[in-house]
Amino acid sequence: MKCSNAKCGRKIDRPLELYDGRWACPYCRSIIGDTGGNFRITAMSDATFVRSEICFLRWLSSGRGKYGKEGMKLLDRAVSLCKDAALSGHPEAAIRLGYYYDKDFVETNRSETARCRVAYNYYASVCFGRAEGALTVEEGLTAPDWNGLRRKAAGLLLGMLAYTPEEFDAIDTYNFERNRQRAEKTLGISFTMRRASGASESDRVSETLAVLRSCETAGRSPLFGVLGMSGGELKALTQEKAFYPMLSRKRVRLEVFAAGDDGTVSESDRPQPFTNKRLIDKVIGDYEGKKVYLYFFNARGSRQVERALDAGNGRLIKELIAGGEKTSYVFYDDDIAMYDKSGAAKAAGRLIDAVCNRQEAAI
Repeated sequence: MKCSNAKCGRKIDRPLELYDGRWACPYCRSIIGDTGGNFRITAMSDATFVRSEICFLRWLSSGRGKYGKEGMKLLDRAVSLCKDAALSGHPEAAIRLGYYYDKDFVETNRSETARCRVAYNYYASVCFGRAEGALTVEEGLTAPDWNGLRRKAAGLLLGMLAYTPEEFDAIDTYNFERNRQRAEKTLGISFTMRRASGASESDRVSETLAVLRSCETAGRSPLFGVLGMSGGELKALTQEKAFYPMLSRKRVRLEVFAAGDDGTVSESDRPQPFTNKRLIDKVIGDYEGKKVYLYFFNARGSRQVERALDAGNGRLIKELIAGGEKTSYVFYDDDIAMYDKSGAAKAAGRLIDAVCNRQEAAI
């Protein structure tokens, strides 16, 4: 594909895949693909999406072998083809990709808030798209019902937000009621669904362990992140069988930031390194009844980025906690590349500044 920025226009073999699901040109850093708000269906993208749907339906009907090696290859193929179609601007592919993240069919090492953040961008790009002119169709193809697609995306978006954890609903961008009102105003229809009372909390222990273990995998693995949890959940995490072997292999570095009553971390507080079982057993009781943030850094990551994040007792991490709506974030090498204008160290600061200024929520 080519970059949609007229000043760039270069051929892109692989776009930057950002932490919130958006894609960017690796050359000019412009946001591209479906989340740019312009959709186009071509014969090629439509055929790719149809192949993706066939793979997904075959996977759904594969019975007991669904989660076996061959079954997962089929699901991976469905997701890969869907991404290709969405990158080309196919709106139905964008909705389906949001569904894959929403229902935890793809990148299962992400936390629930991370998956919802990605799914939101895909759903919202269609739901809140323009009524006219947002979709063009190649000659000879039948145009889908654009408003019908927008209503479908809205229903899936609100259905997801109705059951997100309370801490995610507290973020203005992802607040259920705010999005319901926006969808009704945009589409001119009413939605009867309401925010579920007592929406279930995510299993932060299992999710956190999955994120940390993914640092050991080949391919696309996290670079660093901040994962919010309670002191009790942190203790439960350290009691997981896979926790200490991961530390002993030195694949991931961990530090804990304890938050005050307002959920933020004092500028003067030093983070507590989690390096071995003896130390952890000694300090774990100090976090009982507190909100904590577990900071991790992939040992295979850039030393420049690591030093930038460590500077000033973790100043940038504290800024992320305070300005990032006190929720969890997981970042990748592509996120650093997006903001790398004069070195990876400065890129880390630009990335966190962008997150804290809510630029990741732009549609």
